[in-house]
Amino acid sequence: PSFIMPLIAKSVVDKLPFRIVFPIIQTMFLMSMAWLIFFVGGSLTATAFILFYGTAFAVQNVSMNTLWPTYFGRKYLGSVRGAGTIFMVIGSALGPVPFGVSKDITGDYNAAIFIMMGMSFIALIMGLMLKKPHKV
Repeated sequence: PSFIMPLIAKSVVDKLPFRIVFPIIQTMFLMSMAWLIFFVGGSLTATAFILFYGTAFAVQNVSMNTLWPTYFGRKYLGSVRGAGTIFMVIGSALGPVPFGVSKDITGDYNAAIFIMMGMSFIALIMGLMLKKPHKV
């Protein structure tokens, strides 16, 4: 999905505002995590999860690259993206920790996946509250 979806996602992201695309992406993440918990039991269902989650991730990558200049402008784009990247790297480094703790305490990853679903739901609600940016 990460190879072909950016080409398709670009046309969708260009036509729809981010405040519409972002909640759709979060809904796709919620659906894929629910699929992971309740339906993945073999290679076919795991492949379906990978394809759907990969599609959501590819669309998110394309839309996030349009978010930065739309909401923060171009003048200080490098500074804003640099500061944002710091937090993304920290999140990437700390992201696996809840999964390891979940596996150690409960014997599976479901608790961490449920927490991630909760965070995606909060992001979905926040995405629905986004307002169209205005020029200053």
